[in-house]
Amino acid sequence: MQYDLVRSGTTIRQLRIQNGYTQENLAKMLNIDRSFFSYIESGKRGCSVDRFAEPKSSNSQLYIVFLQTYRRRNLP
Repeated sequence: MQYDLVRSGTTIRQLRIQNGYTQENLAKMLNIDRSFFSYIESGKRGCSVDRFAEPKSSNSQLYIVFLQTYRRRNLP
């Protein structure tokens, strides 16, 4: 199975919007530049799940919110 950057970026964008984040504030939470985050959403760059799930940080909570939202949308 190959990692699909475009599909992943589209999913991240949908989850970001659904959870009320802007690219700017989400990029700050992840400690990355907004333009890099834009590349991730457009499928031009990849991003490790570790970026969202760093232990003992607000990113861990963000990962949980995104994962729960994704599961609700994609599981019967």
